[in-house]
Amino acid sequence: MLACIPGTAWAEVCDKERPYWDGTPVNMVEEVLGQLSNPFTTLVVVASIILVLRKSQLLTVLGVFLIAMYALFFVDPLFLDDAAWQAKREGCIGNQELWYALIAGSGLLGLFRLAR
Repeated sequence: MLACIPGTAWAEVCDKERPYWDGTPVNMVEEVLGQLSNPFTTLVVVASIILVLRKSQLLTVLGVFLIAMYALFFVDPLFLDDAAWQAKREGCIGNQELWYALIAGSGLLGLFRLAR
């Protein structure tokens, strides 16, 4: 019964996932900003969007490939990671649908540009 009561085990998850979390629940926009605080993630997403918006068809293909590989290898669904799921329940990780929509939108934009 004591294991069901939230305690220090839950607080440790948020300390590991978001070390500077102040205790307020994170919304979708703050989650996107939190994801973009990683320099590698920011570089990959911005580079793929810039490549997709270029006029060259080869660069558009490269941009779509880059965002697809990022989404395949680095976007971790919450149901596969127990620590991230627990952190989401605690409130230090926000809803990630906006982040997934941003990644999918940049990939779809590139595919539509290739179809033209």
